[in-house]
Parts: sequence; structure tokens; C-alpha cells
Amino acid sequence: MKPASRAFTLIELLVVIAIIAILAGMLLPSLSKAKESGRRIACNNNLRQLDLSFLMYVDDNEDTIPTPSNVDRWTTLLLPGYRTTNILRCPSDVPNPYSLGMDDANPAAHPADAAPRTYIMNAWDDYFRDLDTTNHPLKEILIADASSSIVLGEKIGDAPSAPNTGQQTLGQFYLNYLSGDVWTQLNERRHSSGSKDSENGGSNYAFVDGSVRFIKFGQTFTPINMWAVTPEGRNP
Repeated sequence: MKPASRAFTLIELLVVIAIIAILAGMLLPSLSKAKESGRRIACNNNLRQLDLSFLMYVDDNEDTIPTPSNVDRWTTLLLPGYRTTNILRCPSDVPNPYSLGMDDANPAAHPADAAPRTYIMNAWDDYFRDLDTTNHPLKEILIADASSSIVLGEKIGDAPSAPNTGQQTLGQFYLNYLSGDVWTQLNERRHSSGSKDSENGGSNYAFVDGSVRFIKFGQTFTPINMWAVTPEGRNP
């Protein structure tokens, strides 16, 4: 006669389920970190392409850096270099990050301005503070340390709570760090393995020399202000 088959008892099933739950709890954080790491790398690649487009623009315009004084915004000025507006959004950003250009009456005329956008360009406002931007364009040669001078960072993705007043508000194109409103413009902790409100995270930044680096929260302003050009601005 065949021996009777032995079935799992309820206790054994519960033990197996508990072990699976424990293993899942151990693996899910690692999977989440790996997913965010992949998004950070994709964001880094986006910024690298935009940085190359920036360098191409500078090379084609007598070493002149794009600034808020240009008639067109940087998104349009650099478009011939990066071509597709998809790279204007970081995968870790909100699905449809707000940009002031999205409010244009004729978005078809400036598709890059109207596209959802994660990145914000340096306004170089310490250089232009006492200068006429038309008569004193910023040349690349005037930036002493290109490897630590930021061109592009990551902005806040949410829409502004009030209409744009012409001052620096959320969703803008250029970061004026002297405006005193940096913390409502710049996102310094988009890429974090923990809470998005944690100061342990950081963001990606593109530099004048063509490099792109991940920098932790707060370290673009201290001990050196990487958004500034003048010695006084860089070493407050």
C-alpha cells in the first residue's frame, strides 16, 4: 500500500508566509534604492546633454554665456544641441513639473519653453549686479574655476502658489541666488534614498567645464558658492 501523503499544517504555512514577508521587507528597500539610483543616472545623462548643448552655444557665440538678458530663454537657445524636450525632465521629478513657459499664449512658437522642465540655469547675478548686461556680456573666460561653477541645477517641480510677478518664483528659467528666494526655487535633495524632506539627499548639477556631478544638500553654497562668478560672491 502507498503511504499517505503528508500535507502542510496551518502552523507551517504561517511560518513560511512570515519568512517570505521578512525577506520581502529586506529586499524592497534595496530595490527602491536601485530604482532611484537608475533615475539619478538618467537625470545625470539629461544634464550632460544639456551641458554639451550649452558648450556648443558658447562656442558658436564668441564665448558668450546665455543669460536672462537674451531675448530667448535658455531652453530655446540650446534646443539645436539637445533637440528633444524629453530630456528637460528628470525621471525623479513630479510627472508634469511646472515651467513658466507653459503659460505662454503660443506654446507652439517656443515648444522647449512650454515643455515640462526640471532644470534651472544660473543667472550669474553676482556678476551682473552692478553691470549693464547688454554692454557687459559674460564671457566664459571670466569664469575662473569652470569645474566648480554651476550652469544648471534642479528646480522645484510644483506650480507656484501665486501668479508670476516678474520676480523670481517657482518654475522660473534662471536662478538668481541673490533674490533671497533660493529655497523656493532650487531643489537640492531630489535624489535621496530616504525621505524627500531629508537633508541626506542631493541633486545633480552641470558645470561650465562640461562635467555633471551629484552633490549633497547645501554643498553648492558652502564652503564655496558654486553659483557665483566673482571672488566676493564665491567666498561670502
